[in-house]
Amino acid sequence: EALARGEVSIEEVDREVRAQLSAFTAMTGGAPVHLDGHQHVHVLPGLAPVIARAAADAGVRMVRIPEEDPACFAHAPEAQRAFLSL
Repeated sequence: EALARGEVSIEEVDREVRAQLSAFTAMTGGAPVHLDGHQHVHVLPGLAPVIARAAADAGVRMVRIPEEDPACFAHAPEAQRAFLSL
């Protein structure tokens, strides 16, 4: 809801995702190989393209796209396009 109301800074999301991916690499000595966002936040409309780009830049090769209940994830095709286009 906050995203839909314009209360979420896309630039801040991008910085935070990149910081977390960088921290993972620093702590483990290797790039992450997959991404699965908390409560599927990585597939939300407007966020998926930003997170997809940051993940690709960090070397992420696999991303979970939820398909449990199409009614709950009507935006999943947008996320699939965002992640598959990289």
